[in-house]
Amino acid sequence: MSLSDIQKSIFKYFSNSLQLLTNYQICSTGDELFETVSHHLLQKKQQLFDKFRILLLKQSMVCIVNIFIILFYLEIVNAIQQYLQSDHLNDMS
Repeated sequence: MSLSDIQKSIFKYFSNSLQLLTNYQICSTGDELFETVSHHLLQKKQQLFDKFRILLLKQSMVCIVNIFIILFYLEIVNAIQQYLQSDHLNDMS
């Protein structure tokens, strides 16, 4: 067998075994691929938004706790100041 005969037989084998896609098949495959990718990206976006909302909620809870602690300390400081002022006024009398 010569080289050209081998090339012809290989060409015939591959040209007969390969399925030629029509324009419709190419377009429908592209549309399906687009649908799949876009659906996946939309799901990923929604997951990121959900995670962001959860993190915001957790952060807001931390801020509320910190605000309560600050208000509690301010009440303590005010009580101590009032006690010291009343004690100071009692010492003067």
